[in-house]
Amino acid sequence: MERTGGNDSQVTFTATISNASTTKPALGCRLKGDLEGIGRVFESSPFNLTTEQLDHPIRFGVARPRLGDLVKALNGETTLYGRTLTVRLLCGRH
Repeated sequence: MERTGGNDSQVTFTATISNASTTKPALGCRLKGDLEGIGRVFESSPFNLTTEQLDHPIRFGVARPRLGDLVKALNGETTLYGRTLTVRLLCGRH
């Protein structure tokens, strides 16, 4: 996962996802994120990964400035105010 800046309404991240399986596609996948002390802050639309599909980027945002911000004094570095962002990838039935 990589911090990718943001805009006036959100700080953004990109998660890069791969399916290393040579025999099974990953179907009905969703990326979900929870922010410590807050709960669910995003959920992607469903997507599929073909067999051996590498480096599939999923971009998502967290509300700014309520949940995160870009710190001008630190050259636009992302902050989530000390909270941990947990990101999970779920595929299939969930």
